[in-house]
Amino acid sequence: MCWALRAMLAGCVAVMASPADVRAEKSEGSRSAVSRLADVKSWGYQLQGVDPAEVANSPYDLVVIDYSRNGKEARRFTPAEVKIMQAKPDGSRRFVIAYMSIGEAEDYRFYWSRGWVEPAPIRQPTGGGATPVLPENIETIRIPRLMAPLWLGRENESWRGNYHVRFWLPAWQDLIVHKPDSYLSRIMSAGFDGVYLDRVDAYYAIERDTESAKDWMVSFVAEIAAVARQRKPDWIVVAQNAEELLAEQRYLGAIDAVAKEDLLYGGEGDGVRNSDGRIAQSLRKLMAARALGLPVLAVEYISDPKQIARANAELRERGIIPYFGPRGLDRLEVPKSAAAGQAVRPEVSPQPARDR
Repeated sequence: MCWALRAMLAGCVAVMASPADVRAEKSEGSRSAVSRLADVKSWGYQLQGVDPAEVANSPYDLVVIDYSRNGKEARRFTPAEVKIMQAKPDGSRRFVIAYMSIGEAEDYRFYWSRGWVEPAPIRQPTGGGATPVLPENIETIRIPRLMAPLWLGRENESWRGNYHVRFWLPAWQDLIVHKPDSYLSRIMSAGFDGVYLDRVDAYYAIERDTESAKDWMVSFVAEIAAVARQRKPDWIVVAQNAEELLAEQRYLGAIDAVAKEDLLYGGEGDGVRNSDGRIAQSLRKLMAARALGLPVLAVEYISDPKQIARANAELRERGIIPYFGPRGLDRLEVPKSAAAGQAVRPEVSPQPARDR
């Protein structure tokens, strides 16, 4: 189906309905997913060095992990391993949700080709000369070659190995959701309960250039949810950040929970408290969605016990479910106690960091 037709169909969804009506019009399976998420009181988040036994032994009601130990196909979790992680120590069921970046490409994923990019300097050296000699230690990024797919953009300077994408193009969306061996299909075949969508906020990069940026991302998320739920009606969709989209009716109708990074700390540096204005701005959007029944998760990358205790009390008072862990997401922190809200590193053998 061409992009124009997809966008047209997505735009036909209940534009005059209230957000509550949109959520009420979800499929029976999707409403069931939202109802089950209402029982989630804790969650964990780890993307590197995941040990199924460690996840299984954790106390969390919901855990977000990558669908592979290192992001590569050879290290994908099997359905048997996912099933192990879905069982809590007391025998009850936990949700195991797979991370999926939809607004950036990652150079270790199944869809990647090494020949697509070449290095280029981030900044040109100053000085005269028609052909300057670049210092060996000059910082470089990788940019697409002519043979690269049209959806591929330049490397993210802040996160090496990750690349901006033109997420609205059909070729990228086919890789993520429509092809028989798409990213979504691989996750679903492994037995996960849902997806945790990252880089939903990628539309920020083109928002100044086109008024359609927000609509394109909303339509993309809605498409992912619709395709997944056609195959599995109770499929869970959690979206990270981009809380501005919570004002969009189609978006509210597509997701089952929203997660927010750095809500209280980290906007100006690790361990630094965000400004009251910044916190209030995000909370207004998040709490409005929560009032409609949408679970709100928060991940704070802090380790100071006093900050954790304060943040835990502040977030839980608002009905927000917090997780406290390292920004690298290379280990699963477990709380000492629900009351203290403190986190300690579990006694497990160290795992190698993902080869990004």
